[in-house]
Amino acid sequence: MSPFIDRMLQPSMSIRFQILFVALLLMLAAPVVLPDRLVEYVIPALFTVLALTALATVAKKRHTLIVGMLLAVPAIVSHWLPPIGQTSLAGNISGDLFLIWVTISVLLHIVRSDRVTTETLFGVACVYLLLALIWALAYGIADMLQPGTLRYGEGLLGPEGDPSSRGLYSYFSFVTLTTLGYGDISPVTDAGRMLAMLEATLGQLFLVIVVARLVGMHTAQRIAAMRE
Repeated sequence: MSPFIDRMLQPSMSIRFQILFVALLLMLAAPVVLPDRLVEYVIPALFTVLALTALATVAKKRHTLIVGMLLAVPAIVSHWLPPIGQTSLAGNISGDLFLIWVTISVLLHIVRSDRVTTETLFGVACVYLLLALIWALAYGIADMLQPGTLRYGEGLLGPEGDPSSRGLYSYFSFVTLTTLGYGDISPVTDAGRMLAMLEATLGQLFLVIVVARLVGMHTAQRIAAMRE
């Protein structure tokens, strides 16, 4: 990485995962808590901030930064193209590919860590939120390709029979990832059911495997400290 980029990213290195965690929370919460008229303009801005924060978090080397930018730029541009806030199918796909790359990069950092630190814990939290966001976009993609992928309860529909909030994909994703299963939104197509099944399974596997990994690392740290 060039000296200029090193200087640009260095201030955030010590708290990079904390900043990414906050950016992810804002991205996920905005469609739920803000009115739709504001979401149209806030979401493109938040996604841009999220993308830049993710690049600053995981792009430690020049080739990594180049790959990340090649994936991030189309996703960012698609969010700002008119009509603003109405992301296209290509935009959702490019956004999902970028977030998958970020998730893999953070996971590699966690796997390579030999100590449990605050950065490691925030990295794990970031991956969990990234999984929810990845699947939220995936449900949106499935609904664009096959309208009616999800069935909504009457209280979630607007006057014209459309979903009353753009945050419902994120809401359904979190409900599925945590296996709460409220039942107010349900998949009704094969693609929707497959996505929901994969998300619920991967969500539980992630928690089990990561907790085991962190406990093992912490135990090794304690044993090493006692021997010193």
